[in-house]
Amino acid sequence: MATWIHILCIATSLLPAEIAKAQADAPVFNGSFEQDANKDGIPDGWATAGRPGIEQRLTLVADPQRGHVAKLSCTRFVPGFPDSHVMLAQLDRVGVRAGQWYHLRLWARAKDLESASARVALVNRQRWANAGLDDSFAPREAWEPFEFFFRAKEDLKPQDSRFQIWFSGTGTLYVDDVTLEPIPELRRQWHPQLPMAGVTNAIPNSGFECGGAPRKQYAAQAALSRLLGPDVEFVRKWAEPAWLQAFEFRSRGRTVTVLWTRKAGASALTIPKGCRALDLMGNRLAGPEIIPTDVPVYWVQD
Repeated sequence: MATWIHILCIATSLLPAEIAKAQADAPVFNGSFEQDANKDGIPDGWATAGRPGIEQRLTLVADPQRGHVAKLSCTRFVPGFPDSHVMLAQLDRVGVRAGQWYHLRLWARAKDLESASARVALVNRQRWANAGLDDSFAPREAWEPFEFFFRAKEDLKPQDSRFQIWFSGTGTLYVDDVTLEPIPELRRQWHPQLPMAGVTNAIPNSGFECGGAPRKQYAAQAALSRLLGPDVEFVRKWAEPAWLQAFEFRSRGRTVTVLWTRKAGASALTIPKGCRALDLMGNRLAGPEIIPTDVPVYWVQD
């Protein structure tokens, strides 16, 4: 496995004044969540988005460490639809230029987040297409900074945009200090793996290398770590069915089984009663059964 090393180099471009103005960057509005002009308890410039029936709420709360922050909570979730998400959204505010590199920063923490991970994206609302940013992160109970680099795929005017942070399932996500700024061109190069002497991992086979598993999946590691926590016990590898790779873990009264297969056209598996199925990113899967593929999924039983 190689390690990504970010190497920045400056790339300049000169545009006529009128073109530069038309394609000017528009940063995230009220990313500090300090503004609430009408005192309604909702941060100015932000709103929720999601399917009717999903019980979600966005509020402005005072955090002892960070001051005013956004709190997005969900107590009832409806899975299985394109708009099945609990979303913190900003419409008609963020603009980017085609080919320009950007650096997004934010702070986040979570409480009882069923999905174990969250996502962030910038989309063109006219076509509902990704404008260059579409990434994920796994917040924990303590505040942590997250950062993302992306190159805009198109000129996106603020009035056509939606900047969004969302998750699937119940739980609470806290967000603060969201900033977006243009940066010099970002080039990625492969370098040898960095030394890891003395570093251990409490989760057995969390790299999914055993039994013909796929290559290491960072997202899978983050979601599995969030589901299980540090005090994890490896229970067993399933013997049957023979075509299925299934590893069972237990922690704090919760059982998580990671399943995948390399067999094409695998048979459907019925989700056991009392279990919920999550995809690689920790998003809940709808339906009474799943069809395993080479991408791991999770069965979770609390």
